[in-house]
Amino acid sequence: MNKVGLYIHIPFCVRKCNYCDFLSMPATDDIKKAYVEELIEEIKYKAMVFQELDFGGDSDISVDSVYIGGGTPSILPVGEIERIMKALRREFYVEDDAEVSMEVNPGTLGAGPDYSVNKQDISYRDEKVSGWRDAGINRLSIGLQSADNTELQALGRIHTFEEFEGNYRYLREAGFGNISVDLISSLPGQKLDSWEQTLKKVTELKPNHISAYGLIIEEGTPFYEKYHEDDEARAKGETPAFLPDEETENAMYELTGDFLAGRGYERYEISNYALPGYECRHNIRYWKRGNYLGFGIGAASLWNNKRYRNITGLDDYLGLFTKEEYMHYKNLYEETTDLDKKAQMEEFMFLGLRMMQGISVAEFDKAFDCAFEETYGHIFRDEDMKGLLEEYEAGRWRLTPRGVNVSNYVLAKMLISVD
Repeated sequence: MNKVGLYIHIPFCVRKCNYCDFLSMPATDDIKKAYVEELIEEIKYKAMVFQELDFGGDSDISVDSVYIGGGTPSILPVGEIERIMKALRREFYVEDDAEVSMEVNPGTLGAGPDYSVNKQDISYRDEKVSGWRDAGINRLSIGLQSADNTELQALGRIHTFEEFEGNYRYLREAGFGNISVDLISSLPGQKLDSWEQTLKKVTELKPNHISAYGLIIEEGTPFYEKYHEDDEARAKGETPAFLPDEETENAMYELTGDFLAGRGYERYEISNYALPGYECRHNIRYWKRGNYLGFGIGAASLWNNKRYRNITGLDDYLGLFTKEEYMHYKNLYEETTDLDKKAQMEEFMFLGLRMMQGISVAEFDKAFDCAFEETYGHIFRDEDMKGLLEEYEAGRWRLTPRGVNVSNYVLAKMLISVD
């Protein structure tokens, strides 16, 4: 049976955060409802194309992971989440034990540290959370980012740490046994001790999974306009005026791994840590190049070595399936790419080495019917790679701890090494 994952993109949020370059925006309730209508039609359409028409692959499809991301999926009325999940189960076979994740902004539930919210908000929160559970959501990914309220305010987040903590405890009591927390380090003005306090406060709550990313200042964001000169200064080897310097950034990076390991979190990917058995099944599929289908604006799919990217314009997407003159499927995709052998090999290396279990020489040889040694051996023996890659057991290679610290450099070598 062909195991696949499904991704649902909800592009709506209360407001854009200062660092965010994701495909997201505020929207009216009518727009949100219309978008869900379109999503359901796209789900029907792709189920037909990728299953009934056996579009380039095995029509016997079993879904073992669903990920609802954004934007802020938790901003949707619970009824819309229920409709989306019903559509997925109606059109695809979703396994009983499938991992079904949804991203949650703690500012969309309204609970303080002692659950002190007004009666209207309590009813709203209870209805949402019970609805998510009844719809089959069994894993939540909460975007905290920092436990320091000053840092949260600078990021443009709509919650405080106390609101996050109250909501986290409530979600635990509501029966969610698999919760992930997202964090960001190297924030403007952030010090090493502040980052350590964030790690301490979060691990005291014992989430099952933690994603810890370093801030990247992207063009087109408010942070870029405010801090890009600092970023340029660092690139030139100069000390930025406000961003943490390179030494502090590296110290934060090393502290993260050591601190979380000391509290039982195993690093299984460059930026992801989990208690045993709680690795994100859906994301592992991405890194192992398994098949997945994406729904909604900007959503990506990989199917039998062909990549698809949906159109990114909300106006173009709305009405694409639901208006009377049904459009051809090509209008859904902004880009389609048939991955040739070289691209497949590069992805195998680039994505596989992000994981701490690394890559298998035998799997490479079998997948591409060519010798790993002939293709990549010279790179792995390169003088520049010494101490950055290791064969930790026969036929398996991974990044060393020092290699993880300079992973962008190592992984870039994998993209340019095959002629």
